[in-house]
Amino acid sequence: MANTQTAETPDVTIPTVNKGQLAPLKPPRLPYHAAVEERFGIDRAGWKALVEGIYTNAETADAIVMALSYCRARNLDPFKRPVHIVPMWSSTAGKMVETVWPGISELRTTAFRTGQYAGLSEPEFGPSVERTFKGQAGRGKSKGQERSVSVRFPEWCRVTITRELNGKERRFVGPKVYWLEAYAKWADTDVPNDMWANRPVGQLEKCAEAGALRRAFPEEIGNELTAEEMEGQRANDGAAQAPEKPQPESITPPSASAERKPLPPLVPQPQGLTAPALHELPEPLSAGLKSGAEIPMRSITLPNE
Repeated sequence: MANTQTAETPDVTIPTVNKGQLAPLKPPRLPYHAAVEERFGIDRAGWKALVEGIYTNAETADAIVMALSYCRARNLDPFKRPVHIVPMWSSTAGKMVETVWPGISELRTTAFRTGQYAGLSEPEFGPSVERTFKGQAGRGKSKGQERSVSVRFPEWCRVTITRELNGKERRFVGPKVYWLEAYAKWADTDVPNDMWANRPVGQLEKCAEAGALRRAFPEEIGNELTAEEMEGQRANDGAAQAPEKPQPESITPPSASAERKPLPPLVPQPQGLTAPALHELPEPLSAGLKSGAEIPMRSITLPNE
């Protein structure tokens, strides 16, 4: 009988697990800190589920902590993925930064919690457009790569939300959301990213629904944008930009023959402070000044002009 050679099987040590004993888990992709359980009630197993199954695109533990902080403030279950971690380009940092934005499901949840959400209409779509996008990435991990994508998409989409107010149903017509204004771009090009290239209708419908929900529930949602709307956009570095300093008013000087009057100040001037006389001070302070003892003073911060 001929001997058949087989590949040698390497020795693999399989850990022995007794009945009723939990199998050891591999450490999570991102480090776990004990403060996460103290602050958010997430143990090591829950953290591993968040890192490996929910926020798989997170590159830092800080990004997941931001998502957990948002969920805690809004009383949301982080395991239902109500918020998304969206990488955005920051011109200040010169790299992609991780930001947290609510998904469309979070806006729906907020509307349902009011008890006044009565549904939405079938979405309206504009005429179909077919276009080819080409571009070469100039930054990030895809720098130097080229893409050419042909997409057929609706020109615009609009959704109407129905809300019950004072026992009557009111219809709130959402804005027309145009595909070319809303789609997410790949790198720093005008090429649609994979999600918008593969789901051009579904992604646009989400953005239209978000706009309609903001119109119907302004006191609940405000101007909160969604991850679907912010994906592929640039981070607004220094969002709290200081307004431009107003220019002083131009004042025409009086002629030489006219009666000269003092010009009013352009900026209100602080009133002068006059030190009181000794006899005007309370008795303890007056006695202290006469004896030369040191009197504690409070610091006063004047407003900037």
